[in-house]
Amino acid sequence: MSYPLGRSADEATYDRARLELRQNEVQLEWIELQIVGEVTNAALQIEALQESIQAAAVARELAEEQLRAEEIKFEVGLSTNYLVIQMQRELAAAHELELRAILDYQRAPIEFDRAQRASRASPGVTVVVGGP
Repeated sequence: MSYPLGRSADEATYDRARLELRQNEVQLEWIELQIVGEVTNAALQIEALQESIQAAAVARELAEEQLRAEEIKFEVGLSTNYLVIQMQRELAAAHELELRAILDYQRAPIEFDRAQRASRASPGVTVVVGGP
């Protein structure tokens, strides 16, 4: 048997319940912030991957031009077979990078959708897509 000094047992129970409620509210706010962060990060990832695809496409185009130039130099005797093969490897690497960026971009909406579904499952979280 316990009896809090200076307060009734009901007041102590009430204070304890209020404290637990506030802890639950803070925990809910923390979860909501995490979800909002995940959705925001997923949206930013999509934008970054779009830019990555563009950069990879430019790099591939440049590698194609360098290979053509090296092949022309080789035809007139100003380059070696080794340099042509090296340019072919660089083109293959640039093409692989571009394909990897496209694949990553195709996977990004799945993560964005997962994050949005998590936000819809949490009360009090509203997702706004797009800028002002």
